Amino acid sequence: MTDPDSKGTSPAADKELRAIVAEEEKILKRCVENLAAVPEVYRTDYDREMVELRDLIGDARNEDLPALMAEMERLRGVASRRAEVPIGKIDPNNPYFGHMRLAEGGRSRDVLIGNSTYVDTERGVRIVDWRDAPVSRIYYRYQEGDEYEEEFGGKTLEGTVAIRRAVVIRGGALKRVVAPQGVFYQNKEGWQRATVHAAKLQGGQLSAVRPPTEDERREAAKSKGRLGVGAEGREDKHLPEIPSLIDPRQFELITRPHSGLAVIQGGAGSGKTTIGLHRMAYLAFNNPKRFSPEQMMVVVFNRALARYIVRVLPGLGVEGVHVTTYVEWVHKQRRKHLSRVPEEIRDDTPAVVSRVKKHPMMLKLIDERIADEELKARDALLETARRNNIEERVAKAWKALEGNALSRRLTGLGQWARGERDLGGTSGADLGVRLQMDLQKAMDPWMRRARDVVWDWAELVTDYKALKSAAERWAPGEFTEADLATAVRWSTERCTRWVVADTVSEEDEERERGGDRAERRNRRKGTKDRAERTAPSERVEVKERARFGDEETEPEDLGWEAAGDQTREESTARAARREDDDDDHRGGGGEVDMGRGADGVREDQADDAIDPEDEALLLRLYQVKRGPLRGPSKQPLKYEHLFVDEAQDLSPMELSVLLGVASDDLSVTLAGDTAQRLHMDNGFTDWSSVLNELGLQGVAVEPLRIGYRSTLEVLAFARDILGHLAEPEAPLATRHGAPVEFHGFNEVGAAVAFLSEALRELSMNEPRANVAVIARNPERADIYFDGLFKAEVPRLARVADQDFAFRPGVEVTDIRQVKGLEFDYVILVDVTLSQYPADDESRHLLHIGATRAAHQLWIVSTGIPSPILPRYMIED
Repeated sequence: MTDPDSKGTSPAADKELRAIVAEEEKILKRCVENLAAVPEVYRTDYDREMVELRDLIGDARNEDLPALMAEMERLRGVASRRAEVPIGKIDPNNPYFGHMRLAEGGRSRDVLIGNSTYVDTERGVRIVDWRDAPVSRIYYRYQEGDEYEEEFGGKTLEGTVAIRRAVVIRGGALKRVVAPQGVFYQNKEGWQRATVHAAKLQGGQLSAVRPPTEDERREAAKSKGRLGVGAEGREDKHLPEIPSLIDPRQFELITRPHSGLAVIQGGAGSGKTTIGLHRMAYLAFNNPKRFSPEQMMVVVFNRALARYIVRVLPGLGVEGVHVTTYVEWVHKQRRKHLSRVPEEIRDDTPAVVSRVKKHPMMLKLIDERIADEELKARDALLETARRNNIEERVAKAWKALEGNALSRRLTGLGQWARGERDLGGTSGADLGVRLQMDLQKAMDPWMRRARDVVWDWAELVTDYKALKSAAERWAPGEFTEADLATAVRWSTERCTRWVVADTVSEEDEERERGGDRAERRNRRKGTKDRAERTAPSERVEVKERARFGDEETEPEDLGWEAAGDQTREESTARAARREDDDDDHRGGGGEVDMGRGADGVREDQADDAIDPEDEALLLRLYQVKRGPLRGPSKQPLKYEHLFVDEAQDLSPMELSVLLGVASDDLSVTLAGDTAQRLHMDNGFTDWSSVLNELGLQGVAVEPLRIGYRSTLEVLAFARDILGHLAEPEAPLATRHGAPVEFHGFNEVGAAVAFLSEALRELSMNEPRANVAVIARNPERADIYFDGLFKAEVPRLARVADQDFAFRPGVEVTDIRQVKGLEFDYVILVDVTLSQYPADDESRHLLHIGATRAAHQLWIVSTGIPSPILPRYMIED
């Protein structure tokens, strides 16, 4: 609830308020007047002047050359100095958001922090860009009254921060001032002092969260049952710009060098997303050629957050960045690169199958499998080379290609053999046609195998013996034999009908087209005869015995006939179809497959689908076997900077696929919170283990401990909910707020009646407030929405597919929809034993729901309360 004096102190009686506001309004007036007097184009075109001088020098007499050359040098020096101070367009309606006064050697100067740079020392106006000017570091690193010592351009400057304030300017008018002395805001009654002070790393305002004391609970009970903290308590009318709220720790992370991986662990509302987005803005500003918008990508958990980020980035000077959810991105890439795999994604995958496919052991199994394949390919090629007395040369060329995917190594070796490139200090230009043909013949089967991603995937998920060995080595005790058998049986049943090699090289396709048709007919007839002699049930049984590692029949013994009694070469050739560069569909024309429908799916495969986890497995196999994913014009898909938010809900396999499209120097920001995990079976246990699985053991995790979104009361409740899952060190809260309230009812109808009355009252008192009513699942959300709708709660909406409006009103949704979002008020409904039992998943989900609240949180139960609720709350 709002403090009694939250309406502020009368400005007439507050000398400090009057002095600070008058000073800031004077500075703003001088700045706005100065900007109005400056023409729109005020930067001299030094390049044009130097071109003109160059032309004059070419035609000048000898005696005039020294003067002209001196002028040329002067202009070059001026241009160089001006380039060090980038000048952007200043918005006179909102020219800056921060104000410092620096005292140095008996002199003082006012420095304003904004989104662009404009300096006019004659008129005393200095606006510096927060992303660029070295002096802006002082604003983020020091507080008012601190002494500073910073090096700028090889020169050390010392002084004191006499004044440090954040301001809000709208329409060229001052609306809000945040200073150590207080928070001052303007409303229809004039200037007021708010009771909520700026956050400081000292005292009780910024303290570790803790459960409320008995006295605090008794005091809170006096005002229980009223939703809302008052419009002034929310202070939502004139919020500061985000850059003005960046703390020293966040600024350090944002301005890190462009190379390398930044891993950020922070609780709800600690600024993880803020850091990621502002880091992109910082990189784009300081190196626009490399970090252009189209060369960066943001990957988030849900579409609601993606839509929000798309709206935010232009305000940071970065427009056109690719913002997507992981699910949408991986599905698009899989369709583009492996279009023969069924397009549909299953939604009924058993939990144990998901757990096996997402487990980090699958990364190791893929690497081991491909390393073994490379070793066999190398040995086969060296054997051919040995017979032709060129073993040493081929070995050097092969080693020179180390680090490339197998398909690319083989392609590179073929180019070397044809004399098209030198490798390892050797050339194959003098090998002659016979040796070149021998090498090519030895490479052909391995090239087909290297390009065959789908078959490797099918073997990977259906080979019981290999999975059992992997589990014993890399996941001891995590899977029973029954777990692995279930996963293998599930995958086998769904792979048997449709798995074929996904594509072949263009050369293979041309050879197949140009071969003897009668021979192909005979080969197909023989395949058909063998199939008819073996009953379908027997063929499946043989395949399953092979995949389960039956000692009598190993996969190697079956060759490629286990998938329908056809050789690998035959299945490859029959399946071959050149890929189009279109991301989403194939173009018309070409040969028509009479066995396929209009949607391109074979009639006998219309019901086929793969598990969601398979998309990452397939793409990872593609990356290690065939090389980088393809971008436009079939060039490698690489992003100069990649920001992945809510990384804790991605498996190590999924993260490895994303890191595969990052730049070579791995300019990546990973942000997440292990306390906000939605998926308990994705193989993400903790940052240290995941980074180790990704081969990034030396990367430090940067912790953020200050929570800016929620009040101390909400954070304390959320920490209690986590129980044994909570981090050892409690987060810090920047402000107090209304107590977290528990309301228990015997039935939903009574709860709806109570909530509808509270929400209608809130709508009248705070029409700009937004409220989330959050249930555990969509079915329960429907029940509450129907009830509140019948009760005529104003501005009510049902959000079922992340289509949040980000506007005032009441939105009813389920807990998996709200990840990464925030609301003024949150009401968690049906917090009962049946909905939130005492398990880790319930703790994580309830923690996520609670920390969406910025100002006030209610807990509603209609039955036996959840056992993970704090005992003091239920007892009260």
